[in-house]
Amino acid sequence: MIGTVNSINPEYGVRSRWVTTGYNLTNDGPALHVENIGFFSESATNTALLRNSDTVGSERYGANGTTFYNCVIKGGKISVQCGDGLTIRNCMFHGGGDGVTGGIIATSVGYSNPGRRLRIRECLFQASNGGVVDTAYISINLYTEVLIDNCYFDLVPTDTHYINVITSTGSIINCSFGVADMTLATGIIKGGLIAVNLADGAFPAQLN
Repeated sequence: MIGTVNSINPEYGVRSRWVTTGYNLTNDGPALHVENIGFFSESATNTALLRNSDTVGSERYGANGTTFYNCVIKGGKISVQCGDGLTIRNCMFHGGGDGVTGGIIATSVGYSNPGRRLRIRECLFQASNGGVVDTAYISINLYTEVLIDNCYFDLVPTDTHYINVITSTGSIINCSFGVADMTLATGIIKGGLIAVNLADGAFPAQLN
């Protein structure tokens, strides 16, 4: 799925407002590539669902080798059910019209295989319309080989966590956070990830 017609935002391609409830995109197959698409869900709680299951008779591999590149997600989240090799790169995530949702949630709870090799690189996470998102921009549960790299996070969510990680392995590196004096203790729940070279809004303070 590649957007080819630019409108008022030439950097991020097609501006398509789709459904306001449910999912704009549900994917069960591997190796989907989504590029230059704008998902404008506004008040929806979800934007895309990548479904994975290795149960015989209902095989789904929607997150395996799937890539999102140069997309805008405004409102809702990309929800991931385990899988292997999902890459999200150079995307913009905004809170919805009411400013309370927006981001990525990846979980393998309830699935027989844990998630693996999740890559979130060079992405922007921010609130919208003056509001503050209510939950972490990124939530990850039971994943291995995670990489969150060179991302920028705007206003801290109301639950005080930018990134919430549970029982996972990997790294958070070279990311910056818009609030001065943000601390790892409250701003990031690492859940097993190694945090390296993180900077908050207070120059020249760094969180390592």
